[in-house]
Amino acid sequence: MVRTGLVFAAIAATVAAQTESLATVLGANENTTYLARLLPQVPRYTTAVSALSNLTILAPSNTALEAFFDGEGGEAIEAGGTDYAFNLLLYHTLKGGFDNITDYVIAQTYLTASKYTKVTGGQHVGMYFHDDEGTVEFFGGGDYKVVVADPTPIPFANGWIYVVDGVLDIPANVTVAAAGSEFNGTTFVGALEKTGLTADVEGLSDVTYLIPMDSGFAAVESDLSALSTEELAEVLKYHIVPEILLVEQLTAGTELTTLQGEALTVTIIDGHHYFINNAAVWAADYFVAQGVVMFIDNVLNPENTSPPADEAAEEGVVAWGAAAGGGGSGTESSGESTATESAAAESTAAAESTAAAESTAATESTAAEASATESSATASSSTASGLAAPVLKPGLFSFTHFLGLTPSRTTHILATIQKYSVLPPCLYLTMHYANTALIPLFTQSLSASETQLLLTRPYYQSFPLEQLLIFVPIVSHVLSGVALRLYRRRQSAKRYGAFSHKDRKRIPWPKVSATSALGFALYPMLVVHVIICRITPVEVEGGSSGVGLRYFAHGIAKHPVVTNTAYVAMLGAASWHLVTGAAKYLKLSREYITEGGDFGRVKKRRRGWIIHGVAATVAAVWIAGGLGVIGKGGLGAGWEAKQVEQSKLGRKCAWELLLAFCFPVGKNDPTSRT
Repeated sequence: MVRTGLVFAAIAATVAAQTESLATVLGANENTTYLARLLPQVPRYTTAVSALSNLTILAPSNTALEAFFDGEGGEAIEAGGTDYAFNLLLYHTLKGGFDNITDYVIAQTYLTASKYTKVTGGQHVGMYFHDDEGTVEFFGGGDYKVVVADPTPIPFANGWIYVVDGVLDIPANVTVAAAGSEFNGTTFVGALEKTGLTADVEGLSDVTYLIPMDSGFAAVESDLSALSTEELAEVLKYHIVPEILLVEQLTAGTELTTLQGEALTVTIIDGHHYFINNAAVWAADYFVAQGVVMFIDNVLNPENTSPPADEAAEEGVVAWGAAAGGGGSGTESSGESTATESAAAESTAAAESTAAAESTAATESTAAEASATESSATASSSTASGLAAPVLKPGLFSFTHFLGLTPSRTTHILATIQKYSVLPPCLYLTMHYANTALIPLFTQSLSASETQLLLTRPYYQSFPLEQLLIFVPIVSHVLSGVALRLYRRRQSAKRYGAFSHKDRKRIPWPKVSATSALGFALYPMLVVHVIICRITPVEVEGGSSGVGLRYFAHGIAKHPVVTNTAYVAMLGAASWHLVTGAAKYLKLSREYITEGGDFGRVKKRRRGWIIHGVAATVAAVWIAGGLGVIGKGGLGAGWEAKQVEQSKLGRKCAWELLLAFCFPVGKNDPTSRT
């Protein structure tokens, strides 16, 4: 009787929950109280939801929302206001009641506003059941961002609620998403700009973009370079299909008509290796504002539509030039195509312009209006079994959790460390830049500059302030960046079923931006600088308190070619890394410009020139003050001219020198800093 009573009590509780409103259910759940408090600020959403039925809501947990508002999400909400918040919530509201997710499913959402999406009927979210973890995982937004939930949803009056551990981003414009993707579609985006197709391509709706990875462009660089601008434009339009194609919809022998007019043919080998003409599909169901992207490993050729001749092929083949059909995959090449360097076209075909206008003519609807068309909601599903690389459909393979943290949480923590660890060194660099660039340039005197340096040194060259202000943050910044890159790579390998070493080699590494590349190049230069200016004096004098600008001037006078070259390289790399990094930190860089068309393209170009101009100015002032004034101080006559030249860094183990520098033990110790 007791057991029967408990069963009836559970049933009664479920029935009661199914009659309660969204706000009531969220407020009663200890993990969603944050969202419950936010909903009254977006009354349009609660009103819209109350008019709908049979829907599924992805409700970010309290922890997820705290991380979201602490990061870029808070800035996006502040910039977009309640309209952005309303549409972000609609993207987390799925058409259909998914109360028992067992298969791989792509569902439409109630995000239909033309400001945020050009997908008729609502933008997409994917979902699947994770067998190993016993969880349900949803993906969408940029780079297949995954949020995790318990497989048992919470019922409410209008459908079901899954409490997820993250916030999905609204899918970005195709040019932004492709250039920022780990699959490296930068060359394709650059080719669109050079051929004048960017505005037309961004204006399309309900399309599938077949985007070759950069390595695929590099493999046919010489062939594409020989094409005229108009011919290259036709090749690019051959990579666009005017309909949304999900991977489950691909069947062997299907012909797909492109914007260019010619057809593509789908080939399936061994039941799970998918090819479009000659190119293998490496990633599918990648949602963007205009539809979906499939990343392929080679550039398609309208004049050569043959599939790979090898019936056991797993990779695509080159379809251009002498290498056509040879079985070599573009994924084995590196570099970027220069075929996009031709002059920008003034116009594109009228037919494409008309198609773009027609495809974007769908009117923006509210969520309440969406309820009228709810019966047309679509969801594609299939079992996850049997599908393997190179069709890297997300969610079919294991996601590991690091130290008990979900992937999205781990990524957020590492990204936060990398972002905010730069702040303490910036305080130091402000003083250092003034001492070594501005003051020398203003006074044109080494002696006057030396005085100012000695006045400010106690504030940043003392233990443990210097270590906390400079070394710990810089090391944290570098290591978190490396760890973030390795972790993303590891997650990609797991996500796409790359279990063997051969499979992992085919997974592209996350792109290294120019800012990051300069940072990695700068790090060894800083190490050498520290050894010369901080560790060597520890060996000679027991400290570096006597090191001043004359020490620096003596080194330049002693070895002018080497030191001038080295310092120009270091100051240039530092200036560009700091300025471009600050632009990204403040969201002033090109990628944060959302306008499309000619206006957006011109604005991006101008913004790039401004940022590079500021970086060049910072570098020029630093070089002029540091090398133009201090560097001309000539040979010294003090200890820096005699004792340092007689010292040999090899007398002590490098570890001893580093330990003595970082952890001084006292004034009488010969390795301590005074």
